[in-house]
Amino acid sequence: MPAVGIDTNAFVLERREVVEAAMSAYAAGKAGFSDHVILEAARAKGAAQTFTFDRALTLAPGAALMPRPIR
Repeated sequence: MPAVGIDTNAFVLERREVVEAAMSAYAAGKAGFSDHVILEAARAKGAAQTFTFDRALTLAPGAALMPRPIR
């Protein structure tokens, strides 16, 4: 089966710029694609920082490890 690119009728993208930014970050980073989509979607909404449980994503600008709760 041939690879499907972003410029196809197979997908309807709500926020193309978010997906494109996530694809670039995924190619350059170590975290999963879905994590980069969440980070880029938050950034597009104006978030300066996004908390995550994924240590690999914390290498990306704007991502921070979720702090442990104080007990």
